[in-house]
Amino acid sequence: MELKDDMILKAIIENDENIYKYFYQKLFGIVAKFVIDNNGTYAEAEDVFQDAILVITEKFRGQKELLNKKTRVFAMFIGIVHNMWRERLREIKHYQEVVLPNYTLVAENGEMQEYISVLPAETDEVTKEKIEMVKRSMDKVKEPYKKALKTALDGGKGKDGANKLGCSEGYYRKMVFQAKTTLAKNIKKDPTYSKYYKVDSGKPKDK
Repeated sequence: MELKDDMILKAIIENDENIYKYFYQKLFGIVAKFVIDNNGTYAEAEDVFQDAILVITEKFRGQKELLNKKTRVFAMFIGIVHNMWRERLREIKHYQEVVLPNYTLVAENGEMQEYISVLPAETDEVTKEKIEMVKRSMDKVKEPYKKALKTALDGGKGKDGANKLGCSEGYYRKMVFQAKTTLAKNIKKDPTYSKYYKVDSGKPKDK
């Protein structure tokens, strides 16, 4: 049975759990295609779908005064998904270009478990500064997200990482992604970041 926008909105406002099954049946295929076509995975599509459900639920739940207003709920939902995924891609790109190279240096040159570098004498000052930037930013990531990210960076993927932390694979993925996003944001706020990277684009500054 096809539901009209006013019926969908009413179900969300009244917290009818069945409406979310309807969302999944009608929209998950569209969301999955969009995410996968834009450098994502099926698992990431599931994550962003669930996050968008939370956003639209928070927006409308209990808002009975909206019942008589015309709202294109599905179109709004897809718009939320698109914005979420584009933002995640920006964070992932930044994470891959800025965080991972410096994290690798921390792992190679220092005590990765505690993020305390014991750098060889020949390490240049720029590298030292970038490593310290990553360490400071990592220290600000809260637990258990920090532990999940460290587990992932140390090679704990999917079920292996989840088993190490004693949680479900889906929850582990969510914690890792949240930690990556937080770490990337922390790095952008660090004073050293603007010294070597363009704040608006994340690209290295010309030497």
